[in-house]
Amino acid sequence: MKPIFYEIERNLRSKFILFMVVAIVGLTSLLAYESSVSFTSRSVFQHDSFESGYYVNGSSMTLVFYAYNQYGNPAKDATVQFTYNNITYTPTFDSRGIAKSTFTIDTNKMVEINDSFSYSSLGTSYSQGGALLINPEINYSGYSVQEGVVERSNSSNYGFIVMYVGPNDTSMPPSVIYLGNSTSKTIPIVPMNNHSFEFNMSGAIVETFFPTVTISQENNTYVLWIENKSGAIQRIDAYGAESNFTLVGHFSTYTPITTSRVQNLVFSDVSTILGLFIPILGIFAAYLTYGKDRTSGVLESVLKRPVTRGSLISTRFAANAMAIGGAIALSVIFSDLIMYHYLGVFMTGGFVTEIFWTFLIQGIAFIALVYMASHIVKSQGALLGISIALFIVFDLFWGVFPVITSLILGIPLGSSDYAVLATRFDFASPSGYGSLMQILVTNTASGLPVAPASLGVTWASFILTGILWSMVPFVFAYYLARTRD
Repeated sequence: MKPIFYEIERNLRSKFILFMVVAIVGLTSLLAYESSVSFTSRSVFQHDSFESGYYVNGSSMTLVFYAYNQYGNPAKDATVQFTYNNITYTPTFDSRGIAKSTFTIDTNKMVEINDSFSYSSLGTSYSQGGALLINPEINYSGYSVQEGVVERSNSSNYGFIVMYVGPNDTSMPPSVIYLGNSTSKTIPIVPMNNHSFEFNMSGAIVETFFPTVTISQENNTYVLWIENKSGAIQRIDAYGAESNFTLVGHFSTYTPITTSRVQNLVFSDVSTILGLFIPILGIFAAYLTYGKDRTSGVLESVLKRPVTRGSLISTRFAANAMAIGGAIALSVIFSDLIMYHYLGVFMTGGFVTEIFWTFLIQGIAFIALVYMASHIVKSQGALLGISIALFIVFDLFWGVFPVITSLILGIPLGSSDYAVLATRFDFASPSGYGSLMQILVTNTASGLPVAPASLGVTWASFILTGILWSMVPFVFAYYLARTRD
């Protein structure tokens, strides 16, 4: 087996390296998911709910409930209870999300009902309740409307549910829903003369609608009314009173997804994980697969085989770099797929390449520093201490140093002078390499809009810095491995 393949296999067998790769990919994927699903604020509920109606037949009343989730589909594991005349009823929901219960009423007075709806989400139980006051002289509720359900295939769009409970449980007659733009955001007294959307309904108990709005319509507030086949306007939510119109608000929270916004998500979340854990992987992969052997004398026994010192350090360095590259590649691929699933936008090939290059250089730089240190110190303990110190100083607390320096020099935080100072520190540490890339891509530094070149950050200086950080320590380690040991 060629030395490089042996070293790659050796890295793949390392429990620490495997654990770190899985942890890095898992955490970046989780953050990509969190960033994607919370990218747009949605003024809709994120839990199960219910709508209800009724019909009266003589001295009997039947309550009809529909339990639904945030997408308007039948809810699972939902229960409802209601109390009338101190008697509690618990109807059972069927697979359609419908539950019915019939009881005797006094038709000479208003029917007062207290209801309670319960549901479970992620192992936690929730409940909501209220009071219904029903006029039995209106012998069926007819149409009721509930807005705010999310379109499952596009979480930026939302719509409304229409439920119909007719006389003696008859289904929905042929009718048309109209949606008109209400510029005053009030319910009109007379029918509107024009409408933006219309939907036909017939024969259903519950239907869900998602109007397709254009960008110019996304901030419109809509009024809904329903007409039967002959054109008569039907009452809505008729619990003791008649209403011909209802406001249903907006139907989109759409915010254009641009490449720059996706990049900002990557920088704020995914890059945070890579910037923290890639140095850890690089430092300890280098220590466990090369530095430990070097300081313990194990390397000498390996050198008795037909392999040179130069090829040994080169193949182990290359294998460590491949482990870093694999972790970054998988993290970026999974993050990109997750963001595309929820946001509908892939990261550009150029941006993916830049992210990969940035954190590969960062990881390789820490590998090279540990390799170099392993040829300077003589004991495992000293090398382990230096490795930990490299992580603490150059990665974990490096961002503190420009703050301390600015306080000593009297430079205000958030000022342009501080941006210059912080950029100088970014050049001086492998952990600052991600910040240099962010300056180039977003044209911001320390929260301020900047021209990257004014800070000395150009693509030429960026690439040159990466090459120097990754190769200078390794070249020095390579030289010591061949000439000193």
